[in-house]
Amino acid sequence: MEDRRIFPEEGFPEGQMKVELHVGSGGSIWIGDEMAGYYILREHDGITDMIRFAVLPEFRSRGVGRFMLACALQHATTERIVLHVKKTNRSALRLYTRENFQICGEILGSWVMCRTTSE
Repeated sequence: MEDRRIFPEEGFPEGQMKVELHVGSGGSIWIGDEMAGYYILREHDGITDMIRFAVLPEFRSRGVGRFMLACALQHATTERIVLHVKKTNRSALRLYTRENFQICGEILGSWVMCRTTSE
């Protein structure tokens, strides 16, 4: 899957997603022979930073994001997880809020959202 298909303006350059998956940890969800979504985590200083969380448009509103977020939370080995989400991404904000993430900051037009993995 090419990252720029989901993040046209800020996607990884071609081939960079493989590097990011290698450097961090993460997972993907496949439906049939097509990748429906993926996430990438990086751990540092006792915090898990979800640097990517993406569901292809044709698989949205089908529970893929909720399932994948549950997998990411189980995958995290730290007590706290942090992510950034654009303020205009209402569907992602709803998902994260339902899953007990709270806004804990703001940066460059995005909310910084946090939660503990034990919630």
